[in-house]
Amino acid sequence: MAGIDKNSMGHTSGQLIFQNLQEAHDWLDAIIESSYDGIFITDGDAVTVRINSAYELISGLKAEEVIGRSMHELVRDGAISRSGTLLALEKRRPVTMEQSFKTGRHALIASTPVFDAASNVVMVVTNVRDMTELRDLQEKYRRTEELSQKYYTEIEFARKQVLASADLVAVDPKMLEILTMVHRVSVLDTTVLLQGETGVGKEKVAKYIYKNSARRDGRFLTVNCGAIPPQPHRIRAVRL
Repeated sequence: MAGIDKNSMGHTSGQLIFQNLQEAHDWLDAIIESSYDGIFITDGDAVTVRINSAYELISGLKAEEVIGRSMHELVRDGAISRSGTLLALEKRRPVTMEQSFKTGRHALIASTPVFDAASNVVMVVTNVRDMTELRDLQEKYRRTEELSQKYYTEIEFARKQVLASADLVAVDPKMLEILTMVHRVSVLDTTVLLQGETGVGKEKVAKYIYKNSARRDGRFLTVNCGAIPPQPHRIRAVRL
């Protein structure tokens, strides 16, 4: 009858357990390293046990510079500006804060304490989300808004000046755009052609150009196109 070697069985079971633990470790390591966010892990005494490459990129710190060192020491030496880990240990709950690094990058960090069955903190896991690009976009958006408001104020001021000097009332955005263009054209020494249907205000616009031109002290002559034999297009001719 075949017998069972208990020592051999125990050895085999131990190998399987070891293999399973090693496999689990490899999986966990792959997950930590593949994270887009930086990950910083300490034990319950705030001693660094693991960081990933994303954290190295964000912070500028290398694993060999921080692993095995206490967060108290890292803050004291200026390696990091502040510690979510220490705050999470103090408050015994998850904490969130903003942090800046010597690399010039800004991050939102979330530190979460992990408890054992006896409610002792056995580790603190900190997630570090790089917010630099988002902050840059927010700053660009803010500057764009300020610039847009500045341009709007200037355009509105110019529009009021144009309307006041032209003795015109205009609300339609297209007409306001035309008047603003006319205001710019009026200071140029050039020929201006105004086209449009009868009654749209070509003569009013022509008089505005005349009043704001370098020839405003000269005579303003109007030629009534209605008295001219029919042409393909009706044009208000103004000699400045």
